[in-house]
Amino acid sequence: AVVALACLLPRSAAAQEPLPAVLPEVIFLIDDSARMGQNWDGDGSLTAPDARWTYVRDALIQVIQNAPVGMNFGVAMTGDGSGSETGFGFEPLAYPGQPVADVVAALNAHTISASGDRTYAESYANLIDNYLERSYNTPRSWTTGPFAYSCSQAVVIVIGSNIGESDSSPLYRTTPLTNDVLCNDTTGFQACYLDDTANYAYSTFSAPNAGTGSVTTHSILLDSNSATVDGDAANLLQAAANQGQ
Repeated sequence: AVVALACLLPRSAAAQEPLPAVLPEVIFLIDDSARMGQNWDGDGSLTAPDARWTYVRDALIQVIQNAPVGMNFGVAMTGDGSGSETGFGFEPLAYPGQPVADVVAALNAHTISASGDRTYAESYANLIDNYLERSYNTPRSWTTGPFAYSCSQAVVIVIGSNIGESDSSPLYRTTPLTNDVLCNDTTGFQACYLDDTANYAYSTFSAPNAGTGSVTTHSILLDSNSATVDGDAANLLQAAANQGQ
């Protein structure tokens, strides 16, 4: 109740004494392509490199286990049309609010897809439609959204290994987008819509209770020195972060 008051009372009333802050809900949206299962190859100092996914998984576990008490983390993998994606359009690995031990177990149990698809924008758009726009409720799940209060925030951190692949049909695009990044995948289709979707999430999407501007996007490009990473990958991931906050 105290947290709710901090969000909902007028600023003059809420400022009379310090009240607990509402921590953001953090959702990692992670590349689930075959490239993630391949060994890290952009760092010559690694004598026995492991798979990109192994480094990501281990780092996330460290972050989640050492985060402030009360901070919630969720993990979603990009969709490839298989597995547990039905009704979501992304792979729902662990929802925000799930016990830390369960999130860690889900990360440890996940096997990277053999598909070459990297559907950042399509999966992000589906995350908006099939999770972020849902009304908050308890118990928490993938069918209840994260916005409990007017000051609730969701931070989506996109972790990718290259430009998109088979990612040409996201639900949300911003046209025209200033400083838009454009690129084609191996089939010749547009593969750089992640920045458009991040812009939509921040500038247009109106979250239940919290309204517009309550979803921000951050991004991480893995193994950026790899000889096989597309030259537009860094531009795309940086543009997504720029457009999404």
